[in-house]
Amino acid sequence: SYKITATITVPHAQTWRGATFYMDNLPHSSRIVSTVVGAALVMQAAMVENMRLEGPGDAVVNSIGIQSGASSMTIHNVSLYGFETGIRLSNIWYGYLDRVHTTTCAVGISVNYCYNLTIQNCRINARRADTSTAIGIDLVDRSMATLIGGAVEGYQTGIRMGVSCTLQGTGVYFESDAPSVNAVGIKMGTGAS
Repeated sequence: SYKITATITVPHAQTWRGATFYMDNLPHSSRIVSTVVGAALVMQAAMVENMRLEGPGDAVVNSIGIQSGASSMTIHNVSLYGFETGIRLSNIWYGYLDRVHTTTCAVGISVNYCYNLTIQNCRINARRADTSTAIGIDLVDRSMATLIGGAVEGYQTGIRMGVSCTLQGTGVYFESDAPSVNAVGIKMGTGAS
C-alpha cells in the first residue's frame, strides 16, 4: 500500500500498472490510499491498470480519484472507493474505461466535453450514506459515450445527461436502492439523446 497526502501529477503519456490483476483482492492489491482534498492522481494521455484507490470519504468536497483532461485516457481494472468523484474526465477525444469499479463515491464517473468514450463492463455503485444525491455517471456537457455491459447501482440518478450529450448503451444493468425515493435511471437534459 501507498499513502499520498498531496496530488500526484503524472507526466504525459505514462502508464501506471499495479502488481496484481484483481484490484479488490486486499491485502494483496496494488493499493493507494489518499488523504488529498482535490485530485489524488492527475493524468494526461495516460493509462492506469490493476489498482485500487481509496479516498478520504465521499463527504470530502472536491476529492477526486483520477482526473484527466487531455486527448486520451485508458483506465483498466481499477477500483475507486470513498471519493466525492471517482473519475473526472474532460476534453478526452479517445477514452476507454474497462472493468472499472467505483463505490461510495457521490459521483462515480464525471464526463465533460469528451468524445469517443467507451465505458465497458464497469460496476458503478453509487451507494453511500446520503443516497439522495448519488449519481452513477454524469455526462455534464457536449459528450458522446458508449456504455457496454456492466451495472449502475445504488443511485438517486443512474445516468445524468447534460446539454448536447449522446449516450449509446447495451446490456447495462440498473438497480437503485430501496431507500432512494424517486430514483431515476437516466435523466436527460436539453438536446441529449
